[in-house]
Amino acid sequence: MHSSVAPNLDETYGAAAEPRKLDAWEKKGKVPRSLSNLDAQNALLLLDLMQLVEKGLGVVKYVFADRPILWVVDREGNIWFALEETVDAETGEFTYPDIRPDPGVTYDRLGHPALIGCAVGRIAGELKFDPGPPGRWYINNFSGRYSRGNNRTEEHLNNVGAAFAKLGIEVAVQFY
Repeated sequence: MHSSVAPNLDETYGAAAEPRKLDAWEKKGKVPRSLSNLDAQNALLLLDLMQLVEKGLGVVKYVFADRPILWVVDREGNIWFALEETVDAETGEFTYPDIRPDPGVTYDRLGHPALIGCAVGRIAGELKFDPGPPGRWYINNFSGRYSRGNNRTEEHLNNVGAAFAKLGIEVAVQFY
């Protein structure tokens, strides 16, 4: 017998929890410019990007082997993703998609909470490319805001991997 009961999100991704820490610009509601929801349309675009990286285009291969794409599962079970962007601590202007040392300028990172408006989240981590060989994409649960200290399990992370796979994106899972 097939059940049409919706999955229990607490069992699938872990109980919704407040972020363990918020940075200044996250508290001010700054949202990453690269923010996207993992839906059918964006999954196709993300897959195109991932395939460019796998084919070895240097400018993107380098970026995604070195800099992660952040992802987080929100209260409703939606997956959001973005580059980790920074803002100038004095002006609030966006600076770079990563932290670059620049004497005299203080940067604030927009981490996992910024992806979901500093709301409660279930589990979060990174999507990265391992150039190998063989090259492969993986997700991890590397987030001090939503994953560590919140009783997240390898099964929770495997379920995120399954959500990516359901949209045609195959990723390896690295549980910390």
